[in-house]
Parts: sequence; C-alpha cells; structure tokens
Amino acid sequence: MRLAGRLFAASTLVVSLQDAVPRLLRALVKTLVGAHGGSIAVESEEEKGTCVTVRLSQTAPMSCMKRLIVVLALGTLFAGCASLDWFRDTPEGRSEPARLVARADELARQGQPSAARDLYAQVVAGGARGAVHAQALYNLARLYVDPSSGLRDYRSAKLAFERLLTEYPNGEWAPAARAWHAALAELVAREAELVAREAELAAREAELVVREAQRVVREAEAARLRNEAAKLAADLQRLKRSDLKLERRR
Repeated sequence: MRLAGRLFAASTLVVSLQDAVPRLLRALVKTLVGAHGGSIAVESEEEKGTCVTVRLSQTAPMSCMKRLIVVLALGTLFAGCASLDWFRDTPEGRSEPARLVARADELARQGQPSAARDLYAQVVAGGARGAVHAQALYNLARLYVDPSSGLRDYRSAKLAFERLLTEYPNGEWAPAARAWHAALAELVAREAELVAREAELAAREAELVVREAQRVVREAEAARLRNEAAKLAADLQRLKRSDLKLERRR
C-alpha cells in the first residue's frame, strides 16, 4: 500500500506536467498569432490525422524570430500531444469521448470515484481510439490503485495498464503506465502468495477442526463405555446379593 501510494503521487505530478506544458505552448502560439491579427483552425479525423491552419494578417507583419517561435511551438506541441483537446477552449469543442473523460475527471476530483469509473469504462468500451482512449484507460487504472477511491483492485488496474501498453506502447501515457504495471505485477504476485498462504492456513485449521471433532467423538465413546461398565458392575453386585439371599434361604 505504501509503494502504491508513492507511485500514485508521482504519477499525479507527471500528469499535471503533461497537462501544463501543452497548454502553455498553446497559449504562446495563440497569443503571438492573435497579436498579429491571425487565427488558428484545427480539423481532424479519427485514425487519419490532424490539420492545423495558421493564418496571419498581411497588415500586421510578424518578424522572422516570432514566426520561428510559432513554428517551433507548434512542432513541439504536436510532438508531445496526440489529442486535439489541447486546442479546444470549451467543452462544446470536444468530441463525445473527450467530454466523458473530462466529466469523469471532474467527478473523481469531487470525490465520486464510482461515477468516474463508470464514465471511464464507457469510453474504454466504446469505439474511440487515440489519445482520449489512452487517457481513459490510464485514469481508470489509477482509480483502481488510488487508496482514497475505495475501489482498490490491483488485478483490474494491471489489466488496464497492460491494455494501454499493448495498444499505445509509444503514447504519452506509456512511461507512467509501464512503471505502474511493474509495481502492480509485484503486488499481484505478493497478493497471490498471501492468498496461497491463507488457503494453506485454512486447510490446516480445517484439519485441526476435524481432529478436534474426532477427539470429542472418542471421548464421548469412552464416556459411554464407562457408563456401560458401571451399569454392568452394578448389575453384577445385584446378582451377587441375590445369590447370597438364595443361599441363606436354603
């Protein structure tokens, strides 16, 4: 549990950084482009690609250095992010899976892990693929290892991380998922070992119970035999007294 808690805290920091850097780059690009009367348009299609169009006004020329900064920022942004959600300013601009993930994140922060789990699972089970699907897998697995969620299930978390690494081995969530998976593999192995030991102890306890029952049965049988022996002795005494009486009468 202590190891899981440390990993959860570390992964939360990584996710916070992953959230912050693309947004800062986006803000930089939009500020520079907007300051020169330009605009940014984004078009995307699942499994095909993304097209970002940057339009600059000729009446407000941009220096070569500023143009270079915009190009570098856009390139860095696309290299680190596979999702269009970094370019969306409002929930209405997001896809349905992205809105579900955002809502699930909000529910998790509000202390409703069960509702958040259901939304993550809905996205995971849906047909969406890409960064949003990977994020839903990762956040779902984190819920299963978060000590405060009350949903602790290391096996389900391990399976979710395995699926994430299988489907998105080079995705942005892969490094953290790989670390979690390694730790969970050890935890699951230890849990299996503990279960085996508990089963062994239960078998020994059952054997002791059987032996105790057998001892009780033997003691009861011994007590029955003693009672019968006492009755026989009493009967013999009565017979002896009867014989004495008969002899005296004769």
